[in-house]
Order: sequence, then structure tokens, then C-alpha cells
Amino acid sequence: DLDGIKAADVPVPKNYRDAMRGEFAEMWKDAVAKEMKNLQEHQVFKWVHPKPGTFVYDTNWAWKAKADEKGFISRAKARLVARGFRQRYARDYLDVMAPVGKLTSFRALLAEAAHLDFEWGALDVRSAYLKADLDIKQYVKPPDGVEPPEPGMVMMLERGLYGTAQGARCFHLKFRRELLSWGFQASVADPCLFVKRDEDGEEVLRVLLFVDDLCVLNARTAAGRALKVELKKNIEKLYEYSVDNAENLYIGMQVETLERERRRALFLHQVAYITKFMG
Repeated sequence: DLDGIKAADVPVPKNYRDAMRGEFAEMWKDAVAKEMKNLQEHQVFKWVHPKPGTFVYDTNWAWKAKADEKGFISRAKARLVARGFRQRYARDYLDVMAPVGKLTSFRALLAEAAHLDFEWGALDVRSAYLKADLDIKQYVKPPDGVEPPEPGMVMMLERGLYGTAQGARCFHLKFRRELLSWGFQASVADPCLFVKRDEDGEEVLRVLLFVDDLCVLNARTAAGRALKVELKKNIEKLYEYSVDNAENLYIGMQVETLERERRRALFLHQVAYITKFMG
């Protein structure tokens, strides 16, 4: 039972062996099982016997107790991460750069939302990297706690895995193409800011993309909300998304709506972040 436990009070395991020894062993074991099931459902890899001379690098587990806006643990996450620093240019990847939304754009969007009384929200695309095909297939060793079907087998990655040098870029290019096909236009000032207008050209929907986190702003009108509903429906056709228990969080920053004298204001702060590091 994770109720009432602060995420900051859960020690981060140093490795798989450490995770299986502590008082939260069952929580981490369950998280590992969920991660492997998720990878298999997304058809991220195939078990293969590598050909002689094939470069095979290793993987690692990244552990995280995810917190809600009050700092309590919402869920445990064990993410399988490729040790991409072992990859080499031209052998394992070509291009790696993936743009992310500018913090200046985020602040400007919030200022405009407060001025025009827009709605704002944050969406997190689940398992984003796992949806994008890799341009060059990778071969990695099975992680600790996972046994291959046959001795000597390795995992051939066909889709992105966190830690691969090109994983973020492959997802960004895929999601960008989809946003453009849904009628959005990319901003000249910020390539990760996408804008879409309704048929009458009166209402606008803005999306700021930070890898797999979306900041969405729309007018408090029927037309504005319809644009947001349409976006969610398009996303749901291809992905799963969540707002978790901390739907006022975006890339570690909290946005609170304050109402004073029948007017709304947006307050941007990092109380949860500060509280975490103050213990």
C-alpha cells in the first residue's frame, strides 16, 4: 500500500540487486514486470541470436517513485534504458538532435492564457519512444531480472528505447508529422510550438511540445474546447496519454489557477520541486 508515502522518502535503488533487497522490493518487482509487458505489447524488440561481429551493448534499469502535486507517491516506475553512450556514430546512428519547447515560449503562453482567460492543461504521451521505429536497428543484452527464451539470445530493438541516441529524435519526427497532418502549423519562432485554428479562423489551439509532454491551451468557448477534444481524439487513435494525479504540473513546474474578484490568474511556481530537495 503506497498511500500516504512521500515519493522523496522512497530510496532510489542503485541497481536491480539493490531494488530486490529493500523494503520496497515488491513494488519494484511489479514495476519491472509492467515495463517488460509494456515493451512486448509495443513490439519494441525481438529475441534473436546475434550474428558474429554484431555489436551488442548493455542496458540498465532506471527507478523512479513518481509524485503527485503534493509530493506523495502516485506510482512506481522501472524503466528499461539502453546505455546509448556506447553507441557509435555512423554504425548505430546518424542524427540525434530533437528540439524541445523553449521555456520562454511556455512563460509567454501562460501570460497570454492569463490575459485572455484561456484554459490550459498538460498531457503526457505514454510510452512515446516505444511508438517510433528506429532508423538503425540496435542489439542490447537482456537486463538483470529478465531471462531470454534461449541462452545467448539478445534483444533486437526495432523501436525506440529510452537511452538510445536517436530515440528522442525518431519520436519527435513521428509526432511532428502527425500534428501537421491534423491541421497544425509549426511556429517560426519555436519549432515545438504548434498552432491550429478552427474553420472560421476565430478560435485557436496551441500546443507546446517538450519531448512527450504537451502543454495545451485553448479558449473557454465551445469552439475552443472542440479543438482540444479533436486533438485528444486524434492522439487516442495512436497513443495513450495521461494527466496522472498532478495535472497542474508541466516539466516539473506547477501552474495554479487563482481567482480574484471574478478574474482568473495563473501562478507559476516550483513548490513541489523545492520541497523535494529540502527534504
